[in-house]
Amino acid sequence: MITRSTNLSDHIIAFCRFLREHHFATGTIEETDILRSILDEQILRHDESFALCLKSHLCKSRKQFVAFDDLYHSYWRELDRATDSKIKESEEEKQVNSQKKPPPIQEIKDWLYNGQNDDTHDIAKESAISATHTQNGLYTDERELKDIFYLVNQIIQKIANRRSRRYEHSHKRGPIDIRKSIRKNLLSHEEIIKLSHKVKKKNIKVVLLCDVSKSMDLYSRFFIQFMYAFKRLMSHSELFVFSTKLYHITEEIDSNSLSSSLDMIIQKVHDWGSGTRIGESLESFVNDYGHRCLNSKTVVFILSDGWDTGDSELISRHMSIIHRKAMKVIWLNPLMQNAEWKPEVLGMNSALPYIDLLLPLYNLDSIKKLVKANL
Repeated sequence: MITRSTNLSDHIIAFCRFLREHHFATGTIEETDILRSILDEQILRHDESFALCLKSHLCKSRKQFVAFDDLYHSYWRELDRATDSKIKESEEEKQVNSQKKPPPIQEIKDWLYNGQNDDTHDIAKESAISATHTQNGLYTDERELKDIFYLVNQIIQKIANRRSRRYEHSHKRGPIDIRKSIRKNLLSHEEIIKLSHKVKKKNIKVVLLCDVSKSMDLYSRFFIQFMYAFKRLMSHSELFVFSTKLYHITEEIDSNSLSSSLDMIIQKVHDWGSGTRIGESLESFVNDYGHRCLNSKTVVFILSDGWDTGDSELISRHMSIIHRKAMKVIWLNPLMQNAEWKPEVLGMNSALPYIDLLLPLYNLDSIKKLVKANL
């Protein structure tokens, strides 16, 4: 069911999800590329150029190229029905075949470049209200997930190896434990020397707090895959999502299937895609989970764009506590992909003094940069 919305970026993301239901391989990269492409005002002046723009980004095969036109017209016709649902049926029938007219170019610029447009004010209003929204667009890409697993494993290895100085015995190949090898062979009369190996102890705990509010909708699927990889590869990890409330999702995401994990998360998180209360969410984390999740061996990742209209004092106070108790606080912000981005929003400004590392995270290339960072 296509629901009513007044935001073109929302419609484009929803259309990409609609195509995924018809076996198109569309992800965050394609969605972001489209939004950047339509900054060209010429594309939005004609329906045909707008459709061709989407087609060029989303079709990856001849079969998809042929099927695209019917799917495109089907989607926008259904969108017209949803938009005009409050109009009398006689008037609605006349508008079924009309096509969606793209809104002004400034709306797209504001959405992409963190401008404070009407959507921002909508987010601010929603930040005080919990939405009863069900997220149905979290589709998974197996190829992308495999790449995420590979990169996240490198991050985990880097964190564990850098922070630990102690070693433990390993049956796998690793650095040779000279002392243990000598002791093992002292009383042996065999000519073959039996070698012992050692690896660094992985006693690091990782906590991930992920923003799933409306402003993060474009990146939610990618972030959940990132968190899922952490949980599958690192047993000592605790996962949380937040919008207007904080939700502990470690058990829900601890599944052999990402799809089943997503289903369980969706059922638990009642305000997915609503407003953002970062301060209140951090307060819940510190008060309810801080005693067992935070210590000198904990690395805290916060995945958020920093948009917040709550109490900035709450953000500062609880970020200070997290920073003091944890080994390191790493904030991953998808908006940093824009070279002109500055931490000017309220939530980001309040948290900044207590962040050890601030980096972008929005696609596979950004994870590769995270691997190379000084974690």
